[in-house]
Amino acid sequence: MANFFLFFLVLVGLFGSGQQRFFKTNDVESFPFMVETFFKDYHFMMRWKVDWEKQMVQFIVHKPAHIAFSSVLVGFSDHGEFKNSDYCLVTGNKVLDGSIDNDLYLNEDLQQDCINFRKFNEDWFYFERDFVTCDPRDYAIDLGQSQFIVAFFETEAINMEQAAYKGLLFGKILNDQIPKRVVDSPNEQEIFFGAHDAVIPKKVTSYRCIVSKIDDSILATKHHMIEFKAKVTKGNEHLVHHMEVFTCIGSTPDSKLDYEGSCTSRKRPIESRKCSKVIGAWALGAAPLEYPEEAGAVFGGPNFPSYIMVEIHYNNEAESQGVRDSSGIVITYTDKLRQFDAAIMELGLIYGDANSIPPHQPDFPITGYCAPECTSYFPPGGIYLFATQMHAHLTGRKLFTSHFRDGRKIGEVNRADHYSPHWQLITRLKNTIHVKKGDYLATTCVYDTRNHTEYVFGGYGIEDEMCVNYVHYYPESEIEVCKSAVSNSSLTGFFEANGIQESHSLSIHTKYEMLPKSTNTFNDLLELYAVANLNMHCLAHDGKEVSKDVDWSNLPKPRTNHVGIYSKVVSNYECLRLND
Repeated sequence: MANFFLFFLVLVGLFGSGQQRFFKTNDVESFPFMVETFFKDYHFMMRWKVDWEKQMVQFIVHKPAHIAFSSVLVGFSDHGEFKNSDYCLVTGNKVLDGSIDNDLYLNEDLQQDCINFRKFNEDWFYFERDFVTCDPRDYAIDLGQSQFIVAFFETEAINMEQAAYKGLLFGKILNDQIPKRVVDSPNEQEIFFGAHDAVIPKKVTSYRCIVSKIDDSILATKHHMIEFKAKVTKGNEHLVHHMEVFTCIGSTPDSKLDYEGSCTSRKRPIESRKCSKVIGAWALGAAPLEYPEEAGAVFGGPNFPSYIMVEIHYNNEAESQGVRDSSGIVITYTDKLRQFDAAIMELGLIYGDANSIPPHQPDFPITGYCAPECTSYFPPGGIYLFATQMHAHLTGRKLFTSHFRDGRKIGEVNRADHYSPHWQLITRLKNTIHVKKGDYLATTCVYDTRNHTEYVFGGYGIEDEMCVNYVHYYPESEIEVCKSAVSNSSLTGFFEANGIQESHSLSIHTKYEMLPKSTNTFNDLLELYAVANLNMHCLAHDGKEVSKDVDWSNLPKPRTNHVGIYSKVVSNYECLRLND
């Protein structure tokens, strides 16, 4: 089983205030990043800021004296588990760094790595943590999203099973602070799309869809969307898990799509199924997405869809009843058009069962390509990526997109080594990435199917798998989809080599199920995905192939001549860590 790490802080308010150095109360706001949750009368919050020069993170944790819990644990999880984890334990007047074993017991580490722990003010505690400690029982803090685990104890913290509360939160520890844009008033306006005094269902998971017509004044002329942010009803922060916004393809002012209710209700207009083009997403803890000052996404105008849909995912773990909500998304737009139109392009694997994942695999990788033959249709000066949203389903473990030029890897667009399908957000890149004509992009998803006894098929359902990176870029290209799968001819040859003859009566799904479930077969499939020709989707905005002059169904996989050195890294064997 792959290693996992959790770095915990257990706080106990037993410090003598006379010997503690207190910070100014308003210094709390100087820690810009935060995760939070609610349990009974405890509003738990942890805030942090990053010291890039010292390669260290400064954390503060909210633990007021009135709460009933003697101890509070805060940690960082590799893939959302407790065992084989690292923690900091504060009890009495001492702080202990330790590890949690397979039976969830706490054991002290030889090397102590939670440092400078002290009282921040009356309600907050402070501590520091180096990015990397080279302790094999510690988690190395890295880029991408993080899975925080919190637990509250009423008695002595000996085993995680004793916790009165334990749960999972999501955030991004190593976060870049991008300068805030200058408000361009009075040209900027805001519009809200979302719930209107909705009653959150009394169940753990529910989805609410709100389909609304865009104002006529916006549809009358082209505007630019320049910011995308969430507006969450106060007190519901722990219930609103994430939101996505879609335009309704082909909708006109005469369409009758207005709707608010369950996304799965039969009362939802059938035509609203075309509300499928993602223009933005938000997840708990995510900051607003601000467009670069030189670009904006087209919003409105005569050819723009007339309807927009917001999908809200509620996570009502306590199954609270009668909670009302008016959360949604606020779009900031302007009629003062910027230099470039921004757009979204899909990278990764084609939706379908051609690329399917065998069972019992701890880390099975599949890569989808945006091949040079497709990027050759980019604008003459190429495109500039400025934001990214990675997406997989329940077995997705790690996701990343690599950038290649002349067969050499020159960098990465984004990486999520601690991916969770329960926290999906758009990440603004600190620096734009210039993708030239003829470059190629490779999006890799690593899957964990150890708990599966059958193949996990590629597809649309949550029980199926995807591998997608929605990249936001400018200037707008004629390419909207740049994804691949193993070619049908290569896959047919693989099945025939395993004694499964070509037959129109057998679906790809069925053929996979007929394969021997053996290590040799799984290794052969891994090689096939790595070297076989591609079925390439290089699609324009109308969903059609951008050109008929290329055989997109059997395209040679891009050759990587040299992996290249794009960053200096320390070997895992040289500097040990818990995370894989």
